[in-house]
Amino acid sequence: MRTILIAPLAPFALLAACAAPPGAPQTASAPGGGPLPQVTLPETPGATDAVVAEAGTAPPPRGARTADQFDTTTAEERAVAVTAAAEPEAAPQRLLGTQVVALGDPSETGLWLATDLVSSETPGRVVDPANGNGVLVELRPLAGSGAPQISLAALRLLGASLTALPEVEIYAR
Repeated sequence: MRTILIAPLAPFALLAACAAPPGAPQTASAPGGGPLPQVTLPETPGATDAVVAEAGTAPPPRGARTADQFDTTTAEERAVAVTAAAEPEAAPQRLLGTQVVALGDPSETGLWLATDLVSSETPGRVVDPANGNGVLVELRPLAGSGAPQISLAALRLLGASLTALPEVEIYAR
């Protein structure tokens, strides 16, 4: 007679039940779980890109240890980055490619993605096809070799786990 141990698998079954069903829309939220504030986007796409380029320029506090402490973007900056990314037709863009990205240096603040798909700093948009979330970022050339890296703030707005290696679509604006 074979004995099947189900008890050790119970936590995994419970975690799987917490996931959204495939195809269910997921919305970005502010880090900490709250809703993003409503914002009115600037009339010109360049103005929106300027907000994103300047996002989170304050350094993290000395002794920062948590994601909330390292993420210095304001609620308004996050809202602009997510709201404008949800309206891709508002600015011309082109798909540069799809890459697996890793979390970059958390002390390097802002909304950015370092990739070998660009040779100079460029306004861009990153979309996680797994959940449909997108965010405007500053695309930066990847220094040296290695995996593309995404900022802590951008990864949080995509709704990806900080330990995940999500595959994202990268667009130049």
